[in-house]
Amino acid sequence: MLSYWEKEYWTPAQDFAIIGCGIVGLCTALLLREKYPYASISVYDRGNMPSGASTKNAGFVCYGTAGEILSDLESLSEEEVISTVRMRWVGLRMLKKIVPTEEMGYNMLGGMEVFRSEEKFQNCYDQLKYVNGVLEAATGISNTIIHRYQSKESQLFQNVLWNPLEAQINPVLMIKHLLRKAWAKGIVVNLATQINDLQETDDSVTLYLNNREIEARKLILATNAFTPHFFPNLDIVPARNQVLISQPIKNLKIKGCYHLDKGYTYFRNVGNRLLIGGARNIDSETEQTSVFGPNKGIITHLTEIARNDLGLPDFYPAQNWSGIIATGKSKHPIVEQLTSRIFSAVRLGGMGVAIGAAVAHSLVNRITSSER
Repeated sequence: MLSYWEKEYWTPAQDFAIIGCGIVGLCTALLLREKYPYASISVYDRGNMPSGASTKNAGFVCYGTAGEILSDLESLSEEEVISTVRMRWVGLRMLKKIVPTEEMGYNMLGGMEVFRSEEKFQNCYDQLKYVNGVLEAATGISNTIIHRYQSKESQLFQNVLWNPLEAQINPVLMIKHLLRKAWAKGIVVNLATQINDLQETDDSVTLYLNNREIEARKLILATNAFTPHFFPNLDIVPARNQVLISQPIKNLKIKGCYHLDKGYTYFRNVGNRLLIGGARNIDSETEQTSVFGPNKGIITHLTEIARNDLGLPDFYPAQNWSGIIATGKSKHPIVEQLTSRIFSAVRLGGMGVAIGAAVAHSLVNRITSSER
């Protein structure tokens, strides 16, 4: 049981409590501070470091390949696809305003879509003018994707669709910068803090921790794939991604961000190491989980791509991990007021780096409107 001093001065009631210390949670906290300079703002995360997809991703700054766009157009309208790409493009611009490029290891080497077969390449290439039109409608930039032929590389590399505007980042450096800004602005960040349950009243929301309770006037869920723990009826489907990284590879030729199989598989260099991940589509039922862990079949599949398709016969994973994203029926995030005092900014569809800042901005506007 807490003492009077602990209750009043260690765990006082908050104006805004945010669950989730990733890109969305921290950007939301910083934007709330701009709107409410004297408000008490706290961020909570169950990990002893921010432990969601924000720091377990591959470090891609991307907003859509030709293969993904054409695949989306099979089930979505052109305007919906344009809206999705625009959200990513705008979000990336917002992120760079919050986190300077030099603070997140931003390296604009371009993004390359590669193909297993001539037929798959030809299908995208034949529609490249149309795809570039969709991208121009979303970003205002014409002829974004360019065809390259590189006959001296491996079979997989011969035909490449290159987007020079995509980049690599270091996701942990990005989150560390956001944390430093949050602490400097008086935002209290509580790591290794598990929120077990919530209870809303007319006046506040109570957060139940293992050994204490916290009251907040408004609560923001930035918990992405883990949101169903609190709101099980939301359209959120967790999707686990396996990621591998090699030992240093001498004379590694791969430089930049690479997309394969409509973006389901991706790879890049990290210095002179190869990082490769994804491929959840080959075992989607197993990977539809919010539990971190390895999938041996996918790890083997990714290893074979590195050895056989990328021409790295000595590739061996020095380390592997998993990251969990949130998907659903729509590619648009759930930025909503769920109850009178609880808001959500979740279901980022694996594009948290691209849209996280924009999602936070949209959420804060919604919160501000509710305060009037």
